[in-house]
Amino acid sequence: MNLDEQAINLFTDGSSLPAPRRGGTGICFVTVGDDGHEIIDHLQPQGHEGATNQQMDLLACIQAPRELRGKHSPVDVGRFSKIVIHSDAQYVVNNVQHALYSWRSNGWCGAGGPQDRQDRWA
Repeated sequence: MNLDEQAINLFTDGSSLPAPRRGGTGICFVTVGDDGHEIIDHLQPQGHEGATNQQMDLLACIQAPRELRGKHSPVDVGRFSKIVIHSDAQYVVNNVQHALYSWRSNGWCGAGGPQDRQDRWA
């Protein structure tokens, strides 16, 4: 995986335990300092009861940029002009284009019917 040295790189992941069902997210902020060395900050937000792995993967991608806007941001966002989100979640990676273009225009329906988590994709 290539690190974009000109960007804030956000590495995200979600997880879920089956019984009792509860999920969590993990976020890693990676930037390159003026000295050329990586600067890494980790964030592990509070978990969620009843959550699936897909929900947590998507939530991690939503939480990461929100953390950058917060008053306790781990990164000086003024130094960077872009954000790159890295995710190993096929659910997120394969569906981001559908959510942005297809699902929104067709009433959030796919081949299997209405898509879950419309509020998160919108």
